[in-house]
Amino acid sequence: MLSEAIHSGLDLVSSVVTFFVVRATALPADYDHPFGHGKIESLSAMFEAVLLLVAGGFIVYEGASKWASGEHHVHNVAWGVAVTGVSVVVNLFVYFQNRGVARSEESIAIETNAFHFLTDVFTSLAVFLSLGALSVTNWVFLDPLVALVIAAYVFWVGIEQIKKCVKELSDSVLPDEELQTVRRALEKHQKEYLNYHDLRTRKAGAVRYVEFHLEVCSEQRVAEAHAVCDRIEDDIHNRFREVDVNIHVEPCGNHGPQCSATCRFYNEPRGSHA
Repeated sequence: MLSEAIHSGLDLVSSVVTFFVVRATALPADYDHPFGHGKIESLSAMFEAVLLLVAGGFIVYEGASKWASGEHHVHNVAWGVAVTGVSVVVNLFVYFQNRGVARSEESIAIETNAFHFLTDVFTSLAVFLSLGALSVTNWVFLDPLVALVIAAYVFWVGIEQIKKCVKELSDSVLPDEELQTVRRALEKHQKEYLNYHDLRTRKAGAVRYVEFHLEVCSEQRVAEAHAVCDRIEDDIHNRFREVDVNIHVEPCGNHGPQCSATCRFYNEPRGSHA
């Protein structure tokens, strides 16, 4: 019960931090933060993960101390079962509410907070079952044993969150499925340009950043190349909730007499792609 209380207390701290972080992340880009404030969410999640590791360490200390000392005295088991039962229901409701908002807003901070409540569901359920078993069997060793199991789970969640935060803070590439979505958008317009390369992606908060070089026929006018970029950008924007697309246009370096036979753009009237 003590370990579960500690975990729930840290969830309260996590929710308060998330409340202020989401407000800060929503601020528009400014002079000091030209790319916005999205990475504040990752820093917040990192802080919450550290809190989980601290809680896990304290739970291990309490559980191991009671196990070693033999002080397995558990009182008012019925109250403990009632409280943890209510906790399971409440935390499950809050988890689904937070998860829904996290998905609609694509917020890693709210998603992390939802995951905190999901861990509370599992840990409260574990405490509920162990206290129920203790009331029937009087196996008092179940109390520190379950505390150590909860601590192991909290450690695992904390480490996984830290790995996720480090990945985002280090500007890792978008997940494979999202990267393929970007490539499909480019392939949809492949008849309007010659080639693309140096595709780079990353994510900060809810915003995805996509940039690449687009190779066009050197005979195309600026307005034509710009129109192609606009169509590609619109298609990528339609596939993601929030995305910032940066396209570097460069002319084909092979312009010459052979283009009339090899380039599908060269023989077309200028302005046909505008």
